[in-house]
Amino acid sequence: MAKINSNNEKLLQTLFSGGKGKRYFGKHVVVIGGKATILPSNDQQATQLIEKLEGRYPGQTPQLVFIPRPETYILWVR
Repeated sequence: MAKINSNNEKLLQTLFSGGKGKRYFGKHVVVIGGKATILPSNDQQATQLIEKLEGRYPGQTPQLVFIPRPETYILWVR
């Protein structure tokens, strides 16, 4: 399992807490290098974006996350 970069961890906390991430609500997002990028809905464009980001940040693993809208409930089952 890839280790989470501390910059990525802080960014994810901000996005999930509903802070500065309003433009990301309801979107799939790629987090790498301490930056978030909205993932295009087109599969080919999404693949190209991820490959581009992997080249820009070698040795880091991109994290794909969905940022729910504030009114969304998430059921967590163990």
